[in-house]
Amino acid sequence: MAKYYTKTHEWVDVVDNLGRVGITKHATDLIGEVVFLELPSKKEYKKGDVIASVESIKAVSEVYAPLSGKVVELDSELSDNPEKVTEDPENRSLFTVEILDLNELKDLLSEEDYNKTI
Repeated sequence: MAKYYTKTHEWVDVVDNLGRVGITKHATDLIGEVVFLELPSKKEYKKGDVIASVESIKAVSEVYAPLSGKVVELDSELSDNPEKVTEDPENRSLFTVEILDLNELKDLLSEEDYNKTI
């Protein structure tokens, strides 16, 4: 299992060809109180596609696909309770993707490198 980060504050926890995707604590700190969460459809996305959105009292923030893949599972509890995404953001995934190209992992950041960007 390995965890990777993006410069746009998403993380992906990879096991074999599956990646659990969430947003970082830094992102939730910036967003503030979450009032609505739009989760992705169960379909294929390309790396960098807008895949979900998080709405707070302050603004709407887009979530980008950290890797190309097919969304295979959603955390449906978040649809009814979007505020839960801020309770433990580094462990609470929004969705799981079946990764299409594991070579894209090389473009992501380690936790140490991510922390240097914030």
